[in-house]
Amino acid sequence: MGRLEPVNTNQKSPSDSGANHPTGNSCNPLLGHAISHAATLIGLFAIVLWGFMAGLVRLVSESFGATLGSALIYTVGGVMLFIVRRPKPIREAPCKYLIAGGLMFIAYEASISLSIGLATTNAQSVEVSLVNYLWPTLLVLMTAAVSHKRGAVAKAIPGAVIATIGVAMAVGGESLDMQEAVHNIASNPLPYVLAFVGAFIWAIYATFTPSLSGGYDGTTIFFCCVAVVLWTIH
Repeated sequence: MGRLEPVNTNQKSPSDSGANHPTGNSCNPLLGHAISHAATLIGLFAIVLWGFMAGLVRLVSESFGATLGSALIYTVGGVMLFIVRRPKPIREAPCKYLIAGGLMFIAYEASISLSIGLATTNAQSVEVSLVNYLWPTLLVLMTAAVSHKRGAVAKAIPGAVIATIGVAMAVGGESLDMQEAVHNIASNPLPYVLAFVGAFIWAIYATFTPSLSGGYDGTTIFFCCVAVVLWTIH
């Protein structure tokens, strides 16, 4: 005979707690949704790190050159990622994600690092960073376009424009001179082209790779591939 467990007369039934009620979780916006507080904190910390990226690449490039400096940065980054975030076996990754996502990731990272490294002055570095910061605007517009909702792009445009102007004012500040920027682009167009192409590629990457990845995170593998490509370019 099995031991009888005492009955808890104060225990609520599932219907009382709202577990089976279609609106039972509507009182708390954090329940019933795919929300990760850890992911949010990581995302906020990533913004801070992103702010240091342009300066780091610029300082290293001034010491080692554009291609060698970028190769060293991604080599160290790839080694650190293998230590703290070892990837799952590559055979578990979808082929489409590895090929399409990997190519876009490598193209973006190589473009942005080389664009900052090829800037000849600090003013050009700031301007190139501003061009690269177009990727959130492009991402919003691209996401609205693929949502298949009527008028989604038109509704997103005003906010995207305001956000872009805000980034330009925050990053460039009073030192941003449009006439000087036009002159810098004409005298050294390659870093600006690379930054714009990179921004466009990253917007595509962020829009489509979540559906291609199947939950597989190839960041560590992609990062090491970027290092190999940059060493090859060097």
